[in-house]
Amino acid sequence: MNKLTVRVRTKDDLIQLLKEGGSCCWKIAKLREPKLDKIEVYNWDGSLVIKAEYNPKTSRRTDNNRLYLGFSNPKIEAVNPPLKWHGQNPVNYVEENPNDSKNLTIKVDHRLIDKNLEELIEQVVQKKIQETMVNYPPKRKQENKKEPTRRELLEDLLHSNYGEEVRLLDYQINQDIVKGFFLEKRREWYFNFELNLKKQSLSYQPHNFISNMSDEALYEIYPRLKEKEKTLILNLIRLSNRYGGDVLLLSEDEFPEDINQYGFIPDSDCFPVIIYDNYQTKILGGFYLFNDSNKSLSEQIISNENDNSVKVFDDLEKAFYSLVQNIKCHYQG
Repeated sequence: MNKLTVRVRTKDDLIQLLKEGGSCCWKIAKLREPKLDKIEVYNWDGSLVIKAEYNPKTSRRTDNNRLYLGFSNPKIEAVNPPLKWHGQNPVNYVEENPNDSKNLTIKVDHRLIDKNLEELIEQVVQKKIQETMVNYPPKRKQENKKEPTRRELLEDLLHSNYGEEVRLLDYQINQDIVKGFFLEKRREWYFNFELNLKKQSLSYQPHNFISNMSDEALYEIYPRLKEKEKTLILNLIRLSNRYGGDVLLLSEDEFPEDINQYGFIPDSDCFPVIIYDNYQTKILGGFYLFNDSNKSLSEQIISNENDNSVKVFDDLEKAFYSLVQNIKCHYQG
């Protein structure tokens, strides 16, 4: 069983937590408990941390199913430079599953390192001669088959090394480096990847959208999303890959305090909510998911702190278009 280190971020006094021997109370799925090995409790600005061993004997579930993290052999350390917390979720994991993040030495198909890489698509290349051929009866003249495109070659490479069926989404090439992201079809998780054609190495890891989600969002809310909502998330991820920002799927108690500055404060019955938060442009998109209604994504908020505007849409496509236009206008001046 793979061991797991859990990192939490708190506004509690770390000295007091040392005295109490634990930190309360965190949304951690029960399926993770047997894997917990180490605990790291950071103060809010990331300048101090308690490092300790997870103690299952003093840990317990609260009435609302949150986990009190009991620890043993703790020590407090200064963090210099302070740890920069990734995402809004106060619970992070150093490594969920080694199989989800890998650096591999691989054999790259010769067609992917062709000198004319940019012209590979639609180009016919010579196939390898089969090692074993049947000479009798005389072979029939085979129909000319279309050679695989660069996209198909990349997708096949990712599939064979990842070990599960994947769908290549977007990628870009800069000399010998190919970067992009793909979808693991079984869990519908997004992964970033980097392929070095010269070194013949491949690395991949979960996209920030996946790694930033709480256990509740990842294992309970995300699998139940409708196709319309999944399409929205994919488009928002593509937007973030191009212009920056975070894509978040949040429940009510995960709603980040600093989003209030955009004038976007959902009602309690509007959660969970999909957020696109572009802190560089100060533009935010909020998309409600009404669990108590058959109508999903029935209200969207686009907020722009630059002109103090907040627009409400009842049409998903119009809301997304408005979000994209706001961001483009920001960069175009």
